[in-house]
Amino acid sequence: MTFYNVVSAVLFLGAFQQLLLAAESSHVPRIIMASTLALLVFNDAVFTSHTVEGARQVNYRLSMMLIDLLNFLLLAVAIVVINPLQNPFSVAVVQLGPWLNEPCFWMLVAAYWLLVLLWSRLAGWYGPSYPRWLLVCAFLISILFFLEALVANGGDSTLNSAGRWIAGGYLALYILVVRPLGLRRKTAVPRPTTQPPGEGTTDSGQDRISILGWGSLLWEGGHDFDNWHDIWNPDGPQLKLEFSRISERRLGALTLVIDPKNGTPIEVSWCLSKRKKIEDAVADLRCREGTTNEKISWIRIPRLTTSHDKPPEKEDPIVVWARQKNLDAVIWTALQSNFEQKAGKMFSPQAAAAYLQGLRAEAKAKAAEYVWRAPAFVRTPLRDYLERESWFAKRDSP
Repeated sequence: MTFYNVVSAVLFLGAFQQLLLAAESSHVPRIIMASTLALLVFNDAVFTSHTVEGARQVNYRLSMMLIDLLNFLLLAVAIVVINPLQNPFSVAVVQLGPWLNEPCFWMLVAAYWLLVLLWSRLAGWYGPSYPRWLLVCAFLISILFFLEALVANGGDSTLNSAGRWIAGGYLALYILVVRPLGLRRKTAVPRPTTQPPGEGTTDSGQDRISILGWGSLLWEGGHDFDNWHDIWNPDGPQLKLEFSRISERRLGALTLVIDPKNGTPIEVSWCLSKRKKIEDAVADLRCREGTTNEKISWIRIPRLTTSHDKPPEKEDPIVVWARQKNLDAVIWTALQSNFEQKAGKMFSPQAAAAYLQGLRAEAKAKAAEYVWRAPAFVRTPLRDYLERESWFAKRDSP
C-alpha cells in the first residue's frame, strides 16, 4: 500500500493547492470543486487504508488495484480541469482547454464515485448486514454529480450555482456525518448499564452462551472483552487449526485460524459469556477482533424435546459438544486462511517458514512472538517445524 499512500498524498496536496488558488482569487465555483476533490481524496485514502491495512484486512486483489489506478487517473485529470493553466503538474494545458470545463469535472467525479462503490463491493463492505439505506445514500452522490454535470455551463446561473452547493454539501454530509453514524449504529457494541456480573454467575433464564478460543483471544483479550466472560476452560470441541492466515495488523505474522484443508484437529478452549443475548456476545467478540459480523460465526443449539429424540447421524461436532455441555449457543471467530492468496504459493510448513524468514526483522519478531505465545495445546505441523529451526529459537524476555 506504500505506492497507494504516496499517490493519495500527492493528489490531496494537488487538490488543496487548487483550493488555495481558488480562495485567493475568490472564484466560488473553483472553491467548491477543489473542496469536493480534496474531500474525495481524503475519504479514499482513509477508507482504503482501513479496509486493506486495518481491522478488515481485505485481500488487495488485482481488480481492486486496477480500479485504484483508474481512479487516480480520473482524480488527476479532475485537478487539471479545475485550473488548466495552474496545476500541480506544472503544465499549462491550452489546446484541451475547451474540453476541460466544469461539466467535465462533475462527470469525472461521478465516474470516480461509481468506481469507489464497485471497489467497496469487491472489498466485501456491502454484505447482508450493511444498511441498505446507507448504500442508497452513497449511490445518490453519483446521481447528484451527474445531474450537476448536465446543468453546469461554466456560468453563474442559479440552477448551476445551487447544484454545486447541493452536490458538494451532500458529499460532505455523507462522508463526515451520515456514513460514520450509520456504520456506528450498525456495529455499535452494546454497553452495560451496570457492572458485569461476578465470576460464574448467571441470571435465571439466561442463555448459556459459549465463546471458543485458541489464539491471542486467550492471552490478550483486552479489558472490555475479558470483563464480559468467565474463565477459559480447556475441554472445548475439536477444530482443525493452523497458523495459515497472514495478518496485516500483526505486520504479516501468521495467525491461528480454522483451516479445514491444512489444519490439525485440536481441542480448543471455551468460556461462558456473561451476556444475556447472543447478539451482545457476538458484538463483544466482533469488536475485540476488530472485524465485521460476517467474520463471526455462531450457532444456536437445537434442543432435543424428549428423551426419545435422537440427534442426526452426522451432526456438527460443535453442536454435539455444546449439547454435552448444556449450552444454548456457541460463537467463534471465523477468519479464514489467506496464505495461498497473499503468499502466492500452496501452504506447507516449509513454504510458511520461508515466508516468515523473508519478513523484515521487526515483522519476523512479531511473527515468532505470536507462535511462542500460542497455548501449549496448539500443536500443528508448522509450529513443530518452526521450533526445530535455529533462527526461530525462543529467547528469554529481558
